[in-house]
Amino acid sequence: MASHEKLLNSPAELATFLEGQAVHELPEAEVPELGRCNLLIHAAYLGQFQVVETLIANHADLRAVSEKGGNVVDWLCFRSDTKAEFLQAVLQKWTENFGESDLKSVLNHARIIQGTPLMCAVFAPNVAVAQLLLRHGADATYASADGSCALDLAAQAGGIRGQRLVSMLLEAQADPNVGHFGPLFLAAQENDETSVKNLLAARARPSGISSSDPVECAARFGFLGVLKLLLAAEGAPRGSQLSSALKLAHEQQHVDVERILIKAGAADDLKLSQKRTSEAVDDAQGLLPCGFKPGTDKLPSFAQAKPESEIGQIRVEEVDGCYKLHFQGGDSMTATAISPVRLCPSHTHFYFEVSVESLDLLMAVGYARDGETPQQTLPGWSPGSYGLHSDDGLLQANTSATRIMPGWKVKAGSTVGMGIQWTGSDSYHLFVTLDGQRQSREVPLAEDGSDLFDLWPLVGADRSATLLVNLGARPFVYSDAQIEQAMLSRKAATAKKAK
Repeated sequence: MASHEKLLNSPAELATFLEGQAVHELPEAEVPELGRCNLLIHAAYLGQFQVVETLIANHADLRAVSEKGGNVVDWLCFRSDTKAEFLQAVLQKWTENFGESDLKSVLNHARIIQGTPLMCAVFAPNVAVAQLLLRHGADATYASADGSCALDLAAQAGGIRGQRLVSMLLEAQADPNVGHFGPLFLAAQENDETSVKNLLAARARPSGISSSDPVECAARFGFLGVLKLLLAAEGAPRGSQLSSALKLAHEQQHVDVERILIKAGAADDLKLSQKRTSEAVDDAQGLLPCGFKPGTDKLPSFAQAKPESEIGQIRVEEVDGCYKLHFQGGDSMTATAISPVRLCPSHTHFYFEVSVESLDLLMAVGYARDGETPQQTLPGWSPGSYGLHSDDGLLQANTSATRIMPGWKVKAGSTVGMGIQWTGSDSYHLFVTLDGQRQSREVPLAEDGSDLFDLWPLVGADRSATLLVNLGARPFVYSDAQIEQAMLSRKAATAKKAK
């Protein structure tokens, strides 16, 4: 008798077999994941859709269940590559054979550990199949004995598909406060702000269910956007209820999270607010950046390795307290300050300028949230960095772009400046100058609302260029009393600390 392997891998072998024997005479096989099962279930599990179609056309038993559970519908729903149109044909055949009420019963019964067909589709995740099942009467509110439900699985999926599934299930009246861990906790764990927002709008409890606390999760991992959504929701924890979250944030050194929690009324048993204010005022180590160096040798995730002969070189020369950067050879090169500039409540402004001595193609100025910017990139291309590019006036920020200086022209003799200032409304803004003229458009720099963090100035070029970086050692081309006073204050604090 033909084996499953032969029949699954050879349509001709299967057709020959079915010509001489009835489909119910097909052999069963032992499959590790399924136990003993018939060919229809085995084919569905493996995604052999043509075999499934052939067997159903020859009246294979749709009701058959494998030894370890699961029928043809379950295993088709379990696959992310199952097309909704294909499953629709199977469900239509089931309805023709057994009726709509029987199909609805099948869709709302769990035969495998992953749950109902809807839960399998969400676990896959397969948005189109999940949508089809809901149209056929799948129950979005079903929860297994351990509390698992489709909404839990959707929140855990993350990404665009997870967001679509969460939205779809909420529209189908899924309960946001049911689940093993709770959908809100799982969405927070995925740093999925869209799903968190949708779940809160559907009245998910911001404190979570059982012992799974979304606020503590966001605090532990430093997910500021999620944390702010949770704290802004009706019924959000307050006061002593935030103590554990504050402790977790402190253990993980998420300073921005600490400050947000304290502002939200967290019981500051660790006296962190006093400590951070003291650090901001007294620690002048990062008030002025020091020196420049080529970026790291690390290859950016979006870049391909180049022969060494094609990698550009950056030479740094100190000139009267400024830094002359010589970019030679390759494309997309970035130099970074050796030490950062600190933004804090007592030092809320910073500014630096880059004078163009020679320029082959383009230059860029910006900032990074860490000091490990790769050399083979441009400011604004790496996560956590910002960069204004001279060829198009676009401010690149974490791969997104805002046209901040349309029609601007940078050439030899130009001076480009980039500054930061605290707006007084829980955010810093980044502004740009060209030849001493401040551009009208500004962009938020710190979306997390933090008022204490470090930034590393960046300067980049594509092809050859010579750029002179002035971090405040000389008078700036751009004249602004507030900036001048801020830079003098930084210099004075740095000098005092040095003594």
